[in-house]
Amino acid sequence: MTPKQVKYVRQILTKEGISYMENDLAQEFSNNRTRDISKLTHLETQNLIHSFVDKSPKDKMQGKIMSMAHEMRWELPNGKIDLKRLDAWCIKHTPFHKPFDRLTVKELPKVVGIFEKVYKSYLKAI
Repeated sequence: MTPKQVKYVRQILTKEGISYMENDLAQEFSNNRTRDISKLTHLETQNLIHSFVDKSPKDKMQGKIMSMAHEMRWELPNGKIDLKRLDAWCIKHTPFHKPFDRLTVKELPKVVGIFEKVYKSYLKAI
């Protein structure tokens, strides 16, 4: 990754409000090869950039929630998000009382805010 690309990726992450996830994203997009964003290959960098640039607002918000869920280990043994757990949480702890995938783009900002509080509480407990 060039210094210009590093700067651009960091701007994207800051704009998305997830700059704190830089190392995790580097690890994810490098297939656990590195946690340093500047060490991503050209293809890995392109994939990271396109994952944010090409997404709809709904996809971005859902991705943010799923990323925090991964951090909190809300995962199945295969490493994928435990969607049943996430659905149950959304039904019980959000004002919309519906499964994660049924939340609308208008409802998601509130859910992201609520989930961020849960995530921050998780981080404090570590």
